[in-house]
Amino acid sequence: MLLQLLKSQAAKIAVDKGQRVLAEFNELVPTLRGLGLGISDVSVKLGMPPEISAALTGSVDALEHDLIKELIASHQNNQTVKIVLEGLLTASNFRGQLVDLGFRGLKLDVRLGMFPSVKLGLLPAAIPAGEPVGVPATA
Repeated sequence: MLLQLLKSQAAKIAVDKGQRVLAEFNELVPTLRGLGLGISDVSVKLGMPPEISAALTGSVDALEHDLIKELIASHQNNQTVKIVLEGLLTASNFRGQLVDLGFRGLKLDVRLGMFPSVKLGLLPAAIPAGEPVGVPATA
């Protein structure tokens, strides 16, 4: 009986967390698209713990410091969106130096779930929104 109760509570916690992860992701995507980033490699894991991951790519030129600060202010209630934007804000502080060093593109790997993570990578060329990383542009 106790085991049944624990399994039921664990399932409820997983469903609740899954709904929160989906809500955070649904808020994150349009925000980052508004910065000119494209989305690729989206995967959803339903289970314990639930998880959503996505790769977002774009140009270093998308790192508009003032716009990112405005977006952070408007998303104070969503810690995930706020953390991603703060990472982009940090990179925006070095936008000029990044371009001087030859970095024109960026790739953001976002994983939302029990243990969210964000990885910002710099690329030698800007990736047009919606084009997968590693696939050359066609003329």
